Amino acid sequence: MKKAIMLVVIGFAVLAFVTGCETTRTSGQGKQPSGQVDGQIGDGKDQTMRDTDSGILVTDVVDGEEVTVGEISDVYFAYDSYSISADARAVLKENARILNANENLRITIEGHCDERGSAEYNMALGERRATAVKNYLKRLGVSTKRIKMTSYGKEKPVCFSSNESCWQKNRRSHFKVNK
Repeated sequence: MKKAIMLVVIGFAVLAFVTGCETTRTSGQGKQPSGQVDGQIGDGKDQTMRDTDSGILVTDVVDGEEVTVGEISDVYFAYDSYSISADARAVLKENARILNANENLRITIEGHCDERGSAEYNMALGERRATAVKNYLKRLGVSTKRIKMTSYGKEKPVCFSSNESCWQKNRRSHFKVNK
């Protein structure tokens, strides 16, 4: 009995520590690769893809040095919206350029929301956000056969504070490399 109580106390202590620590991620500067994807993309060049906190970094080796080809970046949304803003359109045009230049690249678009609203509502809103991004990329010439979608609603935030600055970071469509 004492052992079970001790395990419960330890579990709550770990939970309190994890949820009490604020984690934020930036949306543009100082990104660090979080893991390299094996294999080549594009036309067989020495290119690689790395998932980052806010998208996919595409690199190539030129004269023995790694150089950045481009980055497929996340797009952000207004509160309770899945409309593609002017800023998001500019990001998606660059994303489409990179995707169209690397035809073997397969991605998943993840729809995310902030913490406000019910879980069911946010799952549907996340799906509408991912669909809007997929449809915009399709209009820019990206084959939808290369794109999967999923919605996480409010279940996978990147920022945990309850304020507008943090909520804005969570209202996004995030890109992942399909392995």
